Amino acid sequence: METPMFRTPSIKAISLVTLALALAVALTPGQAAEKKKLTPKDSEKLRRVGSAALSPDGAWVSFTDSAGRGSSRRGGGRSTRPGADQATPKPVNKLVLQQVDGDARVEIKDGRGLKFSPSSPWVGWNEPRPQPKKPADDKKTASEKPAARPTGEGGKNSGKPAEKPKRSAGERRSIPERLRALRAQRSSAEKAKPGEEATKPTEKATEPGETRRGRGEGRRGSRSGGRGPRSARGSRGGRSRPASQETRTDRRAAAPRGRGDTLVLRNLSDARTLKIKDVSQWQFTKDGGHLLYIQTPKEEGAHGIYLLDLSADVTAQQARALVKGKGRYSNVSFEKTGRYLTFWSDHVHPDAPAKPKAAPAAKTPEKKPEAKPANAGEEASRPTASATKKSEPNSKPGTTKDDEKSKDPKEPTRLWQWDRETDKLHVVYGPESKGFPKDMDLVSGSVSWTKDRGTIYVRFRPKPKDDDKESETGKEEEGEKEVTLPNGRTVRVSPSAARRFASRSSSGPPRENDVEGEKKDDEARLDVWHWKDAKIATMRNRGSRGRRGGAQGGNAALLHRVDLSSGHLLAIGHERLSPSLNEARTWAYAADDDPYTAERTWDRSYSDYYLINARDGSRRRVLTHTAKRPTWSPNGDGLLFFNESERAWFVIDAATHRRTRLAADTSDLGHDSRGVPSSGRFGRAMPGDRALVWSDGKDLWAVPLDGSPPRNLTRTGRRDGITYAHLVLDSDQPYGADEQIMLLSSTNDRTKAEGLHRLNLSTLKMETLLCMDKDLGSPVKAKDAERYVISLTSSEHPSDLWLADADLGKLRRLTDANPWLKDYAIPQTELISWRNTDGDELQGILVKPVGYQPGKTYPTIVYMYEILSNGLHRFRTPGLQLNPQTWAQNGYAVFMPDITYQIGKPGMSSVRCVVPGVQKLIEMGVADPARVGLCGHSWGGYETAYIITQTKMFAAAVSGAPVVNMTSAYSGIRWSTGLPRQFQYERTQSRIGGSLWEYPERYIENSPVFHLEDVETPVLIMFGNRDGAVPWYQGIEYYLGMRRLGKQAVFLEYKDEDHGLRRKPNQQDYHDRIMAWWDHYLKGVKPADWIVGPKAVDRLGDTGPVVPATNGN
Repeated sequence: METPMFRTPSIKAISLVTLALALAVALTPGQAAEKKKLTPKDSEKLRRVGSAALSPDGAWVSFTDSAGRGSSRRGGGRSTRPGADQATPKPVNKLVLQQVDGDARVEIKDGRGLKFSPSSPWVGWNEPRPQPKKPADDKKTASEKPAARPTGEGGKNSGKPAEKPKRSAGERRSIPERLRALRAQRSSAEKAKPGEEATKPTEKATEPGETRRGRGEGRRGSRSGGRGPRSARGSRGGRSRPASQETRTDRRAAAPRGRGDTLVLRNLSDARTLKIKDVSQWQFTKDGGHLLYIQTPKEEGAHGIYLLDLSADVTAQQARALVKGKGRYSNVSFEKTGRYLTFWSDHVHPDAPAKPKAAPAAKTPEKKPEAKPANAGEEASRPTASATKKSEPNSKPGTTKDDEKSKDPKEPTRLWQWDRETDKLHVVYGPESKGFPKDMDLVSGSVSWTKDRGTIYVRFRPKPKDDDKESETGKEEEGEKEVTLPNGRTVRVSPSAARRFASRSSSGPPRENDVEGEKKDDEARLDVWHWKDAKIATMRNRGSRGRRGGAQGGNAALLHRVDLSSGHLLAIGHERLSPSLNEARTWAYAADDDPYTAERTWDRSYSDYYLINARDGSRRRVLTHTAKRPTWSPNGDGLLFFNESERAWFVIDAATHRRTRLAADTSDLGHDSRGVPSSGRFGRAMPGDRALVWSDGKDLWAVPLDGSPPRNLTRTGRRDGITYAHLVLDSDQPYGADEQIMLLSSTNDRTKAEGLHRLNLSTLKMETLLCMDKDLGSPVKAKDAERYVISLTSSEHPSDLWLADADLGKLRRLTDANPWLKDYAIPQTELISWRNTDGDELQGILVKPVGYQPGKTYPTIVYMYEILSNGLHRFRTPGLQLNPQTWAQNGYAVFMPDITYQIGKPGMSSVRCVVPGVQKLIEMGVADPARVGLCGHSWGGYETAYIITQTKMFAAAVSGAPVVNMTSAYSGIRWSTGLPRQFQYERTQSRIGGSLWEYPERYIENSPVFHLEDVETPVLIMFGNRDGAVPWYQGIEYYLGMRRLGKQAVFLEYKDEDHGLRRKPNQQDYHDRIMAWWDHYLKGVKPADWIVGPKAVDRLGDTGPVVPATNGN
């Protein structure tokens, strides 16, 4: 029955409406009081749970409960408001251990690294070592006035200087006071007689805990003692340091402290607890019966590796020392079976013969120093630390240079092994071993063993040459090193400068302008840029490396095969190759990207790949100019790779080098957003190792390695728009105990709903276990029980943990980390669909303003950056700068549209996607067409700058760190890495598709600066003047272009900031200015003075006789 459009209301209906309106009016104030608005300040209260784990029996769950993003104080920025530190307490991070079916709960402040024993009731975690308490800071309050200067003794009329009030340890002094103290200290050192300590001044040159940037914990951390004035930390140019000023090394030697955390063990059955201090590494044995740990207390003789039996009443004193004594211990690990324990250590070998100590040189009679005239500004020589021993410039207090020389040399690192069955500990390999190369040093790190444990694969590095070693002439000042410059001149530099030179082995020789205190005006300082350079100067200076990482060239750590019985040594690879061994240790493959180092500056990263016989070291190049890294086949006898030109997957037989084309069909996968052919992704081996799981982006397939036809396992993914993925909860049983069950996760691309499914590999029958309009985290399973923990997140609530049964069906809540959120209004989100001007279906997120009323239009902010709709279920923390949650809390609707791209047309692609999306919101009655703003940062900033040149739809815009001139930015430098920016335009995000000389018209068409005459939208531009990603002069070009054309633009340049603002005062300022910008242009609020700008200059009035005006002639 059709409902009439108009109908006369009855008396009863009128009464009900009147009553409803009255109740609404009466309840509105109460409702407003019930639901508060979230602000960026509230984000400091937000808690985030994660890193969940279940005990083997499923009776206990552990997780982290950490402070939200707003409490992290990223970048170390501190508020400048009075009392800010007192108003914002330091956030507390907790590790929580909670009983699943009971009320027991343990909270560990700043705890980390919790592990459950595989089979015993023990659990362990790390607690930070207690820090020494700092002295109280007795600062004067603002209301306190300085005490009046006395007129008596030490006062104004007395002949004695007035005593200054003593400072607390943390109080900062003015710069003049510190300079006076420094001069007094130097004067004391100069007046000191030989063999005597310099008299300490009344006040130190550096207050305890004070850094160069300020007192307490500075921006760069809280190192003990901080950095004092130059004389206190060792001045440049090799100046001597007064003996009264001890270095950080001296302090460590004088007061050694333990390293590592406190290990806490707890028995879950009876709540027994054991604490072991100074533990740097620990693990339960595979059977769960023992605990293995490395202990590094301050007494070096107690360092060692200990084994604790957990089967009886345990105490730390019952732990058995497998190896104990002075030394460093690292990379402690059991092999798969749990029988053999290996580790690296420089501990002295118990069977090694004692090394003869060098005889000390004969001591010469001490001579009295000759008096030196005080002239030429020469500094006094360093005072001696003892009257009986003469201290040389490079010696420690109380020692002579001869004593330093007579010390034993540093012990080399050795590989050790403990056999748990035979209970034998021995050195597997070291300098005493047969065939050990005398010209190379063993490099500690991962070790690969053959199955019979008769052969190991380890890395060696060539020993430094004699001229690279520290000079033993005794002429160097303490801590200084000799460095030879390219011009042949040798200079002494600080240890930090010497380390920089050593780290640049792959970046060319050291440059003279890097040497501290050694710059001369009569010598040229320059970088030579040659067109044949593989790495341009900025890449060399910043140490930019290839994909392999690590130091290469002559100082590379080379992989070697060592036969432990014969001592035969065989190099595997080359200084340019870093081999990756297969599981059987029979073959390796390695990448060489050196031939394409120059090409990667304008294209992608390419490599040649070699197959290496791990038994004889022979190698053969099997792939050239390949962008996608290959992987080993499941049994390790073949190499999987994708051929982009043929758009096909192949496997190369390692022994015969024969290639087999796999039947993974990539023809319908299209290209990614950069124009690169999509390849899909291979995963785990199927049961039997004869096929691999392959994802085509939607469905999962079983692809045989012999090239036979594949089998579609999920079948409905591409048809229904669902993306499936294989979930592995137990790496030992990825397909269940009977190897017939595959656990899957899914995401519905149209609705963003997420689910969990169980697939029977025999029948291909799929059972849906769970499906929700939330973000489902990967389940965590108990080892010996059918219990699971899942994290659930929605746009209205941050993540919490839930317990699931064997069928992952019924859920029971385990945590409620943010109960306070129920008192706050959280904006609702909605998935919006529309079509771009090319007819392609797109999606976007609409964040509705708090208190949203259907049918009412709202000022709307459009925020964009490529694809954002996948974050539909993300909880958005209210924060500073560009933040949808904050805007929605302040009455704005926020729209986040997806953007798809055409190669060569990135600017118009964004227009064709965003403008129809906004029109959709206007048609829905959500967006007020006269009050729509546009914004983005980085690539989103570019899109913002371009879109407002093509449409008058937007009332205001905010463009953060945009590229506006692709022709000038194309040959700019990405300063964070030193790479030229050409690759970004030709092959990656900017999507031009070629060089500036191939497609000059594309660069001009897609550059907003060439279309600024069409802009009618006021724009707020932001850059940090140390931006390492986008050259900040792009902001200057943008601003000057708008200024020249008389367009409305304001440019915010933040000092010493990178691509994103890090200092909290700058974040707050940018946030406040963005809100003022939106409020003025989208809500009509009176503009701030900085938006209005300076007043126009008025012409001067005429005086005297009136003369007809001319045009300047």
